Parts: sequence; C-alpha cells; structure tokens
Amino acid sequence: MLNTNTITPFMSINGAAAATGLSRNYIRTGCISGEIPYIKCGTKYMVNVVRLLELLNAGGTESE
Repeated sequence: MLNTNTITPFMSINGAAAATGLSRNYIRTGCISGEIPYIKCGTKYMVNVVRLLELLNAGGTESE
C-alpha cells in the first residue's frame, strides 16, 4: 500500500520502490530507458516520485 507520509519529490531507487510498491529493477530499467523521470546525482539515480505517480495514475485511467 502506498504510504504518502514518506514520499518526497525525489527518492533513491530503493526508496521509490518502497514507496510505490514497484520493483527496484523495474524502476532502474525505467530510468535507464527514459520512461521514468529522474535526475542523476553522481552515480545515483534520484527518481521524481511525484511525476512517477502521476504517470502511473494517468496510465491506469487511459487503459480503462
């Protein structure tokens, strides 16, 4: 279940996986392919969780 109290705008891949329930591998490959919005800090991917949730919500309503 999504815990909105622990979501910050940018989170590590592990944090984003814990907050959204998606797998770390799914998020990592999505960042590499450009499907998931992120910024890179050194070697670390920081996922834009707010935008990711918007994309997931938009995808759910379009397919219904």
